[in-house]
Amino acid sequence: MFGLFNEFGVPRKNYHALLAFNRLLQTPRRAETSGVVPGRRAIAAGLNAAGTQARVLLTSRDDSRLEVRIDLSGLPWAGDTRVEVRAVDREHDFEIVATEVMPAAAARQELGMNGPAVILIALSPAEGGARDPQAAHPAGRDGPGHP
Repeated sequence: MFGLFNEFGVPRKNYHALLAFNRLLQTPRRAETSGVVPGRRAIAAGLNAAGTQARVLLTSRDDSRLEVRIDLSGLPWAGDTRVEVRAVDREHDFEIVATEVMPAAAARQELGMNGPAVILIALSPAEGGARDPQAAHPAGRDGPGHP
């Protein structure tokens, strides 16, 4: 009952949650987060080594609706940002639930999630965007070589 797959090999919700976590691990340079409620809500974020992708993983164990605001300032690229949101919840098995291009001037992404849920937000430069070499490193780290 609690395995990753059912008796026919079909992935269960916890498989999809682990898949979302794996996608976060592909962005190992951790970024600062806030908004954690121990035992109820968790959040983690990171950048890939090249600074061309960022991911934010949100989890909620609550049954209630949760409104989330993500501050997109400080991303290491100039220009617009492509945002892809995937969800694992009652209705979704790590499916894309939203995609959009956020203008460079927009500093926040807002979304609602019905719990319990796992949400993965993938961020990357929109087509034609370039990496900003002057951008600060995440979570106050000094650059390559710092996890």
